[in-house]
Amino acid sequence: MTAVSVRVRLVVVSAMSLLAAGCGVLNDSVDPAKERWESRTEFSSCGKVSLDQGEELQKQPVHEIVCLRRALKSGESTELKVTYPTVEGDPIREYYRLTPQGRLEVYT
Repeated sequence: MTAVSVRVRLVVVSAMSLLAAGCGVLNDSVDPAKERWESRTEFSSCGKVSLDQGEELQKQPVHEIVCLRRALKSGESTELKVTYPTVEGDPIREYYRLTPQGRLEVYT
């Protein structure tokens, strides 16, 4: 019985170690896109846009689109935050960044 008891304990300890290691991996995992967004250099803002179901960015926020175009032409950097709902109504957030090099970065 002692040999069986020792085996059971070893199996339980091994299983618990694997579970603990797995939890550590999940908790320590890094989302590179989130990390890059949070560590970014903030640019001047073109504002925030909240779209309703079915609304399109090109038709609704005229001021914000003009702001992005002006920044592109002048070589400035800027950011725009856009929120719109999924079919179920959950919010999706997108961040548009125009860099000083004229690149457009989009974070969702």
